[in-house]
Amino acid sequence: MKSWRNWHKGQSAVELALAAPILAVLLVVATDYARAFYMSVELDNAARAGAQYASQSTTTAADSSGIISAAKLGAPDISGMTVTTSACTCVSPVPSGQSACPSSYCTNSPSANYIEVDTKDNFTMVLNFNNFGNVVKGFKGPASTIPLTAKAIMQVQE
Repeated sequence: MKSWRNWHKGQSAVELALAAPILAVLLVVATDYARAFYMSVELDNAARAGAQYASQSTTTAADSSGIISAAKLGAPDISGMTVTTSACTCVSPVPSGQSACPSSYCTNSPSANYIEVDTKDNFTMVLNFNNFGNVVKGFKGPASTIPLTAKAIMQVQE
């Protein structure tokens, strides 16, 4: 008759063999989402840096290449980031070639100009969960590429 104690010696190894792959996948997924959060913070920093540069004066607000450079310096770890800028004015009537700001911007400063800097990039996850649909019928995992965007709006100093 086999000893009960000998039977339990292999049980821990079997439990570890079953749990280790699940824990490894959870670790990779958690790391991926941490990387996505970090990239989101970097995009926010880049948009803010571009808007801070542009808000210094009306001259810097018109310097789109300088705004883009400042934004890219604000996110040194993101190489494929797209930066777009737009300006608006609260002056009424709106001068030709300019766009009007939303009325909520103009409540406290009816003659102010504002600059908006938008940044965007795609985050690519390490694990592609869409492939698991072949293993488990009907399983639709999260997208393997997540679009991330950030926006900063600041008043231009006169």
